[in-house]
Amino acid sequence: MWSRQWPASQIDLTARCFGPVEEETPSRPLGTIATVARRENGIAQRGLSVMLMTRGPRGMGLRCPIGLHVGGDYQLQIGTAGGEVLGIRITSSRSRPDGSYDIGAVELRAEIFSSVAA
Repeated sequence: MWSRQWPASQIDLTARCFGPVEEETPSRPLGTIATVARRENGIAQRGLSVMLMTRGPRGMGLRCPIGLHVGGDYQLQIGTAGGEVLGIRITSSRSRPDGSYDIGAVELRAEIFSSVAA
């Protein structure tokens, strides 16, 4: 135990000599920005910004600020204007502790999507 009292300015100076206790690592984006829009009567409604977290041959995972209708057909535009446009069908919608939603979806084949769009 120290027998001498150190002034606060000296303690702060000493603490800084050893560097920060733990630096935060820079965060990287979790996914790709995308826009999802509900299709009703072949017309895409107003779009909502989402994150495309994963995409594979069996489906995709989205992170969304609201829940989406399971079984609903949506138009997904990956990236900004001019990005790839897909037809998707929602297979699951689950709330997360942070208030956002994990969404599962499958890609609609082109002929199905075009018939939904027509």
